Amino acid sequence: MSNWRDKYNSLSDRRKLLVNFLLQWLYWMLAWWLYKWVWPDKDEPLTLFNLLFYATWMAFWMTIVFNWKKVRQLFKKKPNE
Repeated sequence: MSNWRDKYNSLSDRRKLLVNFLLQWLYWMLAWWLYKWVWPDKDEPLTLFNLLFYATWMAFWMTIVFNWKKVRQLFKKKPNE
């Protein structure tokens, strides 16, 4: 566990955001699939497009919410030098 943490801490801020997004994306893919598997909805069947769309949407917003300071710092306008 500490080996993974050391590797994560040595990454740049952009790569940390990417790793966070990918982990969130995997989490939401699994969560949405389990939800639809346990409580199937006959009106809206689970399709690959729905699964990808919802996982990407949730991962995008959760990454922004939980890493707002990093996101703001990375995309801040730099003064002209």
